[in-house]
Amino acid sequence: MKTPGWKVTQWLRDIGGINSNSYGRFMKDSGATCGATNGTYYAAYVYFEKVRIAEGKKKTAKRQRNENEHPGGLTMEDRRKVWVLTGR
Repeated sequence: MKTPGWKVTQWLRDIGGINSNSYGRFMKDSGATCGATNGTYYAAYVYFEKVRIAEGKKKTAKRQRNENEHPGGLTMEDRRKVWVLTGR
């Protein structure tokens, strides 16, 4: 967003034609798993991963720790919307 001439609408088209309403909902979410079910999440992840690789940057320590703890990746669900039933 700091790049001169950078526009959100063009970026959304470039990462896969993401709808601006979807992007708006994604940006309003907060938390570790919030927004994971939104299409913007995956499209932006792929984009930023490609940027990281192109710039030759290493993975952060937190990212490496998460990859070791969750070898199959984190679940793509919003945990706020999960019901937990107990036998009590």
